[in-house]
Amino acid sequence: MKSFLFLIALLLLNCADVCAQDADITPLIKAWEISDTSQTRKYLETVHHYLKQPDSVRRKVIQEMHAYLDKHVNTRLQVRLMLFEEPWWVVCANHVPGAEAGIPLITKAVQLASQENDDQLLSEVYAAYAEHCTRIAWIEDYLFYSIKAIELQQRLGAEYFPDISTRWFDMCKALYITKEFRLSLQYGLKVLSVKRKDVFTMDLVGACYKKLGLYDSSLHYYKKLAEMLQADGGGTSDPFNKKWLIIANGDIGENLALQKKYDQALPMLREYAIKSGQVVDAFNVALANNALANLYFARHQFTLALDCWKITYAWAISQEIINMEYAANAAEGIAAAYSGLGRIDSAFLYSTLFHKHSDSLNAFTNRSNLRATKAKIAFEEMQTALQSARAAIRHQRLIRNFIVGGIILLTIIALLLYNRKLWLQKYKTAILERKRQIAEIESKKAKEQIALFTQQIIDKNNLINRLKEDLTLQAEVAVAEKKTAFESLLQYTLLTDGEWEKFRLEFFRAYPEFFPAFKKLVSHPTPAEERLATLIYLDLSNQQIANTLGISKDSVTRGKRRLKQRLNLQADEVLEAYIRNLTD
Repeated sequence: MKSFLFLIALLLLNCADVCAQDADITPLIKAWEISDTSQTRKYLETVHHYLKQPDSVRRKVIQEMHAYLDKHVNTRLQVRLMLFEEPWWVVCANHVPGAEAGIPLITKAVQLASQENDDQLLSEVYAAYAEHCTRIAWIEDYLFYSIKAIELQQRLGAEYFPDISTRWFDMCKALYITKEFRLSLQYGLKVLSVKRKDVFTMDLVGACYKKLGLYDSSLHYYKKLAEMLQADGGGTSDPFNKKWLIIANGDIGENLALQKKYDQALPMLREYAIKSGQVVDAFNVALANNALANLYFARHQFTLALDCWKITYAWAISQEIINMEYAANAAEGIAAAYSGLGRIDSAFLYSTLFHKHSDSLNAFTNRSNLRATKAKIAFEEMQTALQSARAAIRHQRLIRNFIVGGIILLTIIALLLYNRKLWLQKYKTAILERKRQIAEIESKKAKEQIALFTQQIIDKNNLINRLKEDLTLQAEVAVAEKKTAFESLLQYTLLTDGEWEKFRLEFFRAYPEFFPAFKKLVSHPTPAEERLATLIYLDLSNQQIANTLGISKDSVTRGKRRLKQRLNLQADEVLEAYIRNLTD
């Protein structure tokens, strides 16, 4: 009785546990199944909620969702779970995944999202793929998927994507890395239009203006950044603000130096170099010394410039992956400084290093040009569309209808092209199948011809043997005639040149692999060697081969011995077995 009660209690506990699990993931299922324009916001709310939870809670939710999907097929939920779980999840949680571990999962998510025919969901998956690519330094792939995500999100409406400014910032950063500074600047300004106090974006915008030679604009944004950092967070009391205030003031100094305001720039750049070493990082130390080196060189202070450039160069080549841009710039500067000091040998050495790093940098840039060009085209098309829409508001309905009609027309054309391609593929497949069937028929027919030919040889050999037996039984009176007949039979050639060519053609059709395999082993084989090899392959005896070729049995033996030598076979290797295994 007690055992029975215990069993009932255990079953009740299991049921309660199942219900508790279902209750845990019910809000997620409800949020993730949404397919209208609120789906992105609902999904991000769940992500932000679980970002605050311990790892154990997230793992439990992921396990329960997998268990649910094992019983309920739902592609949309599966895609959402892929975005939620490892490795994209660990990226969101600020844990860098190992190398390319997450790519297969995100690729699968792209494939599944494509099946849902939901551009909003697909744009989120593209954005997740792009986010992962930037974490593993796949800049070109990042640009490609970011462009696809942004195109879809812009078309659907930016208001449905709370994190679209993140996409703009990532595009700004990636385009800056690939030296598309004007495009990078435009994306950065879009971010600042919605996030006016974003430190990282202001830094990138200022850097873009500096790279474009617009130093006044660059100064404006760096001064604005410095003022914001001083006003927000108590100036240098906050470590983050302190670090970025050093960087902002350093960039202000560099812009002043680029404007040839050396007296104002020098103390700021020196402070930038010293404080970067104390508070920021080695990268900014290298940047500060690079700017100082340019200033000293402009003042013809070559020794000071040389020391600063050497610091930058040492940093650039000490990286796990050499920073080719800074290595090239620093090497060029060192060469120029040595030249200014009259040290020609050292100048030549660093000039050589400059060209080496410059070539590597050009190779990297060339690899990125194609994707960067696509990004530029996509952005310009988007800008053109937006400007046209603002300039022609009264024609909005007409333009919208035209776009819808164009999409429908393009869809029809795409479907027609696809159907045509599908029909051509089926036609090509049918042709290939027909050729295969014909080849099989010809091969079968050729094999039958070879089999018939082989049987004829056997029959003729049998006839010869019977005739030989009959001749031996004849009377001594017909000895001379028997001798003549026997010699005539031995000299009878079953394979003339014409017969051999016919036989060779049929043999090739039946066994197309034989002659190529044989010619790989015997370079420039003679017709006699080919005839002997084919008859050995057909498993004929020495006597049958002799009768077929119209030669003596001893000649066949000698021919086999020579062929064995040509094939470089060992003494213990059997020629007949080797020939018959050529096509295995």
